[in-house]
Order: sequence, then C-alpha cells, then structure tokens
Amino acid sequence: CRNLQEVRDLLWNTLENGKSERSFLYTGDLDEITPELICRMTGAVYCTVWKGTQDPQRVDIQLTEHPGVRMVKAYQSGTVSSLRAEEQQALNMALQVVSQAKAQAKTDLMLELALHDWLCEHITYNESSTLVTDPEKIPRHLTAIGAILDGSANCQGYTDGFYLLASLAGFRVGMQNCLAE
Repeated sequence: CRNLQEVRDLLWNTLENGKSERSFLYTGDLDEITPELICRMTGAVYCTVWKGTQDPQRVDIQLTEHPGVRMVKAYQSGTVSSLRAEEQQALNMALQVVSQAKAQAKTDLMLELALHDWLCEHITYNESSTLVTDPEKIPRHLTAIGAILDGSANCQGYTDGFYLLASLAGFRVGMQNCLAE
C-alpha cells in the first residue's frame, strides 16, 4: 500500500466472525498508521498494529468488529447461532424495536426518525473511558449491546446501535470514517 486510502481499501470488509488479521507492506510514512486511525477507517472497535517486526515496511494489523455489525451480518446470513448470548439478546430486542417502528411509520423517513428517536429516548450517554486494552473485554457502552440492552452508550455505542437498527430495517447504513470516499 502506498497511502492511507489504499490501506482502508485493503482492510474494508475483511472482518470474518468479527475479527481479522492482515499483513501488508506500506511505502508511506509508518508513523501515520496508528490503531486509532485504523479503527476510524474501518469501523472496528479495537485494533492492534505491529510495524516493522519482520520487514521495515511491513505492517501487521488485528481488528475486532463492532458487535452491531457482526449481528447484522449474522442475521442476514442466517447464522445467528454463531453470536454470543448477549448479542442474540440485543439482536432480538433490535428486531422488536424495528418491527414496532415499521408498524407505525408511514414512510422511510418516518421509520428512520422513529429508530433514531428510540435510541435517544432509551439511552443515557456514558462518559466512561473508551480505552480498550483487550479485544475480548470491550466495554458494553462502546457497542450496540450497551445501547440496546443496557440503555447506556457513548458515541460509538450510539453509532453501533443505530447501525444495527437501521440495517435491520432495510436501510443501507455505514459508519463514518476519517477518509472521505
């Protein structure tokens, strides 16, 4: 990869079962490849980056996907049994919210607004730390699980929760990243 756009394109949609490991050579400035940047670029909730361990230009990246994204993929592929119990609970509750919103909304815009409003009415903003040190112990408030089940989320949790609800409602949804398309 020669630049950050090529890195993003390489990593985009490479997550399988919520995790991905990728290696590539980077001919740009290695200092610009940071875990925070890679998370923003890919929509991952956690990222580890190793640089120059085998080759001075080699980058190894490990990503962990947001649970809401994983839940949508599992639902769409019919493999919800692969989800953890808390993910299945959040998915079931999200399906109920979407079903109720669809029954009341007369237009797509009204449906989108109903999903947005449900999140706003049911979530308390959580200002706890966003530091993730272990991909197996991601704080729930950073995810759709915290947003949907606990009613507690920060910006990432709100985003993951809306991604889950809107995707289940049939909208084409993406998460904002730091590079413009």
